[in-house]
Amino acid sequence: MTRLNDPEAKRIADESATRATLAAQRFKDRKPTPGAEAAIRQNISDIVAGQPKYDRMSPGLAEVTRQQLPQLKSIFANLGAIKPVTFKRVGKNGADVFDTLGFRPL
Repeated sequence: MTRLNDPEAKRIADESATRATLAAQRFKDRKPTPGAEAAIRQNISDIVAGQPKYDRMSPGLAEVTRQQLPQLKSIFANLGAIKPVTFKRVGKNGADVFDTLGFRPL
């Protein structure tokens, strides 16, 4: 691996510290990321349409979604329309936790 120069290493460390601080504040405030519910709904709609936005996913999630797309598409289509998404909490890592398990029959 190439060694980072000091300014680059400092920039990366500062960005990491900023993300950790923001995650801790979100955990304390117990508020979802603005737009998170809409993003969840859009992701499900994209999967049902067979056109997930892989560029918006982490590499691991994109790969699993590619592998499981036919099954995911079928599952979501059979479940029907998603009911209101309910924000539950912010995880200690700063990730939003939602309940999206309820669906209305088509």
